[in-house]
Amino acid sequence: MNKLEEKSEKIWDKWRKGEKTYEETIKELYKLFPEPKPVEKNLREEICEIVNNRMSLERRPQNKEVYFTKRGEIEKKVINELLKKKQPEIEQANREQENLLEKARVTGSICPHCGSENVRSYGKAEWKCYTCGKRFRKH
Repeated sequence: MNKLEEKSEKIWDKWRKGEKTYEETIKELYKLFPEPKPVEKNLREEICEIVNNRMSLERRPQNKEVYFTKRGEIEKKVINELLKKKQPEIEQANREQENLLEKARVTGSICPHCGSENVRSYGKAEWKCYTCGKRFRKH
C-alpha cells in the first residue's frame, strides 16, 4: 500500500467507526487529491462551443441546407469576434517569431535564401547552407 492509500484507508476507518459523517469523509478524501489543472481549449473547440450555443438559441430549420448556411454565417461571425479579441496575442507572437528569425539570420544560423537551419560556418563571416547549397554572409 502506498501512502495515499494508507491515508484514505485511515479516513474511511474513522467513518466506519462513526467518528465522522459521510460528507466529512468525502471532503477529507477530496483534500488528498490535488485538483486537476483546467485544460485550455484550442481555438477550434472554443469556436464550436460558441456556435453550438448560439444555434441552440435559434429555432432549428427543417431544411438541412438552411441549417448549415445559418451555422456557417454564425461561425464566420464568431471567428471574426475571436480574432478581434486575440489580435494583440497574435501580433505579439508574430513579433516574437520575427525577432527570433532576425536574430538567427544575424548570427548566421538560418539560411536567408531557403530558411533552413542546416547551415555551417564556411570561414570567418561566411556560411554555407547544406539544403540549398548557397553561401551567404552574416549581416
